[in-house]
Amino acid sequence: VLLGAQLAMVAIHEFGHAAVGRALGMKIRGFIVGPLQWHVRDGRWSFRFVLTGFLTPGGATTVVPGNLRAPAWREVAMVAAGSCAGLLTGALALWAVLASPRSRQEQIWLPLAVFATMSLVVSVLNLIPFRTKSFYSEGARIWQMLCGGPWADLHRAFSAAAATTVTPL
Repeated sequence: VLLGAQLAMVAIHEFGHAAVGRALGMKIRGFIVGPLQWHVRDGRWSFRFVLTGFLTPGGATTVVPGNLRAPAWREVAMVAAGSCAGLLTGALALWAVLASPRSRQEQIWLPLAVFATMSLVVSVLNLIPFRTKSFYSEGARIWQMLCGGPWADLHRAFSAAAATTVTPL
């Protein structure tokens, strides 16, 4: 139950990034959910199943700007979209759990309750600006993009380099 809820939570989170990025004119170059990995290689999508992805069931979405002159708010919206998708689906799952009579739907109540709890907690924590040894939370990335500074400049440089894979530059 726990692994299934976590993979669903990660898939929804990463889909939030991908959907908003695509809606804002960005190009999707990779999508990873646990052991499932899709990447663009030589202009074509390829799929890999990596069994060790079950050990660390995280995810990633590689999104690059289609236009380097796009306003910065687009990048902020794309980064925030993952946690917002998690908050929305977590809230819907929590509502479904609280609104359902436990005696009739008990078999689906527990996985839904686990999903709702994990999704809400992880999404809220991810919006708090913090840094670990090798990881910036989405809140920290948003804060850095809004405040400018060296990290924002580095992020723009990486975005420009990545954009060369999808633009005629």
